Amino acid sequence: MGEHIEGKLIRIFIGEGDRHQRKPLYVAIVHLAREMGLGGATVLRGIEG
Repeated sequence: MGEHIEGKLIRIFIGEGDRHQRKPLYVAIVHLAREMGLGGATVLRGIEG
């Protein structure tokens, strides 16, 4: 099969109303992830809980 690559997973749970400089907090987190050279970032919206 494919090559095995070590990695890390971080999960961040925030509320829909959480903001950073008047923008949704998830936007700032994804932007920072890009700046840090992370391999990817996924944003999911949960319906409750």
